[in-house]
Amino acid sequence: MSTFSTAYDTVACQAYAGRIKMVETALKEADAMQLLKPISFNIANVPYTITVKLVCGGHARLDSIANFNHPVYCQDQMGKLVSYVDARNFGRWDKAQSRFRISNQDELLWQIRRAVLQHLWINEPRGSLRDISILPMKVYANAIAETLERRFALNPAERVRVATAAAYGYLNLFTDGEEADFDKTAVKISQALGSWGREQVDSVLSEIQPIGGLEDLCEQIKAVSGSVRLEEFNYGMLVTLLSGSWYGNNSREVVCVGLEHIPTWIMMIWSSVSEATFKRSTLAKLVQQYDTRGVGDSFDTAMRAMLGMVDDKKLLEI
Repeated sequence: MSTFSTAYDTVACQAYAGRIKMVETALKEADAMQLLKPISFNIANVPYTITVKLVCGGHARLDSIANFNHPVYCQDQMGKLVSYVDARNFGRWDKAQSRFRISNQDELLWQIRRAVLQHLWINEPRGSLRDISILPMKVYANAIAETLERRFALNPAERVRVATAAAYGYLNLFTDGEEADFDKTAVKISQALGSWGREQVDSVLSEIQPIGGLEDLCEQIKAVSGSVRLEEFNYGMLVTLLSGSWYGNNSREVVCVGLEHIPTWIMMIWSSVSEATFKRSTLAKLVQQYDTRGVGDSFDTAMRAMLGMVDDKKLLEI
């Protein structure tokens, strides 16, 4: 599949294309007027500062900017690449106190972390996120496979073929049309699927065709599953079946975005491991199911080493 740099590049957000262009223009103008709240982060092993700028309100120019649900990433008027987050979705401007009051700290922090991770995804080697843990791929593959197993009464062999195709689709999110090494791909998928073994994985990978997006993934799932029950399966059905599995603001769209946008998916899996607020979701319960042999703890440790400084103390700067 193609790599999706931002949430707004995904199929789920295609309808926002024109609107986001206008939002970007308005953000640049507000930024030039110094109306946004900047928060800067120094990330380990990254030789530059990452800045996230928040829209908090409190000025007519800011109030005129349409709300946006995902981090916007673009050049400011000085040509510097900046991430913008709409904090108004998680609080309100207190006119009497002339300050922004946060009403949903956990989700605002989640959004800021997603913006920082997206910046790293765009500007740093993407393999570092692919190799940070087997857990995100494991959950991606099994979330799709288990959902289709229940919905279409798949047998165990059909289920593992679906999971293999889904895992292959996940790995394709890290490439942009380049042909992956068969053996390395098969090894990673075998690790994610566990006891089913290499032979079954090789069998599916030898049949699967190139995947250019989620619609292609759905077609390949149908083709390699061996099940006639999946004849009517398509992209719309996939997102409908999975969209209720997350928690929080704009949760259904976040799931659809996460199926194509790696920073969003990794944030969802990490939060399912580390944050009590998000552990109530259906996806989090699936993460807990596949968090075996300390893989979740190792993933959490690696993510905190990367984004640990993006914490709630930073929210005090708002």
